[in-house]
Amino acid sequence: MPALNLNLDALQAARADLVRQRDAQRSATLAWQQAQAALDSLARSGANADALQAQRQQVSALRRTAQSALQATGKQLQGIQNLSQDLLGLLQLPPDNPAPLVEALDAAHPVVLLPVAVQTRYTADASLLMVRIYPDAIHTFGHEPGLSAAETAEGKRYWTERFTTPSDTTSPWLQIARIYTPARAAWIVRSTTPTNFDQLGRRIDDANVVLASPQFDDAAIPQASRDGATVYAAALPDRFVVVGQSRGREVFRVWGQPVADLLPMNPAFDPLTATDEAEADKDPFGGDRAWLVDYPAAVKAGMAINVTANDMRNGATLTDPIDRLVVLGVDWTQTPDSAATLFASLLDNHQHSAGMKLVAQGTPTNNTSSTRSAFAANGADLLADLDPQTTTQRTADGAFELATAGGRLQGLLGLPVEVFNAGTVPGATLRESASAGHMVNALWSATLGYTLR
Repeated sequence: MPALNLNLDALQAARADLVRQRDAQRSATLAWQQAQAALDSLARSGANADALQAQRQQVSALRRTAQSALQATGKQLQGIQNLSQDLLGLLQLPPDNPAPLVEALDAAHPVVLLPVAVQTRYTADASLLMVRIYPDAIHTFGHEPGLSAAETAEGKRYWTERFTTPSDTTSPWLQIARIYTPARAAWIVRSTTPTNFDQLGRRIDDANVVLASPQFDDAAIPQASRDGATVYAAALPDRFVVVGQSRGREVFRVWGQPVADLLPMNPAFDPLTATDEAEADKDPFGGDRAWLVDYPAAVKAGMAINVTANDMRNGATLTDPIDRLVVLGVDWTQTPDSAATLFASLLDNHQHSAGMKLVAQGTPTNNTSSTRSAFAANGADLLADLDPQTTTQRTADGAFELATAGGRLQGLLGLPVEVFNAGTVPGATLRESASAGHMVNALWSATLGYTLR
């Protein structure tokens, strides 16, 4: 059957608008928070009533602007869902069976199936099977690109020490990595890179004595919001489907509701979610976060699916034992290019939050009575690999060659270099696969090749 040729231009345009809207929302939120900080400072300094009133008015106006931007982001997300739903109408498909849309995927490109957590429960009378779905950590965007005032100060301190003593690259790195995780510390160092980095270690006076000092562009250093940012899950399927098997045959297949492009993963303690000051203590699990704790809301959000007696096939009943239950889904609203960009940004996000590493062959991944895994929750296993001096050298050594692990990862998934720089990932220069390939070629004629001939 020929693949469906969907026109996804409107969806791609809407997603581009969403990116711009979220940038505008972050800017508006930051402006409001800075104004609020200025008001707090004025109050502590004992400013006169007129100055305080003027600042309060500015804070109030900026708060309304930030709230409007937050609401506009929500409308943009809903608009993307509506466009996805419209695809069913264009193809005259029933709303509860979008399976033919899977045929819109190009079979020439790989499909990445990311893990999810699945929970199941029957009602007391066994008249309903409830299937709950939670995104795995790989789905989450938890990295805050903006730096706090303390992080900015530490980043500048790092570069000041590097410029003062160019031969000592280890001490400044160990100091900042002790305060923050190595992954976060690496991002701080990267974000505060001096504009005159090329002068690091150079003498700038006639006597060839004085070393160059770091110059920082404060306007270019991203600033973080004072309140905890919302953690979103992304790269989720357009819809999930639950498939049940009993005694080797399929007994039900039920599709869920559409899933949002950005799914909030934490409660809302952001005062912007309140419409006025009196609602600042509103339910942190309200609105689009209700799916986290409320099952009917999860069904509506596409993160839970009900299986009823009417969904059973092949003479099976809901009380029959289910040997295997599979939950999966794909996103047919993404093009190969947009999907690669999204997945690359997801990996890049993890690289600068929890950390990411391409592990060498033979690395223990489980803890046993005699061996511990190479993973460290505090990022200690990434400490040496994320040293800025190390990553700079690793990139210069050609991490994008196809023979390396980083090059293979980037080539296999078609990840754009400008979004995900595999050369900065620890383990990117490993060449074990290439070495194994050379060994197979060397032994082929004398072993299996000889046998086949």
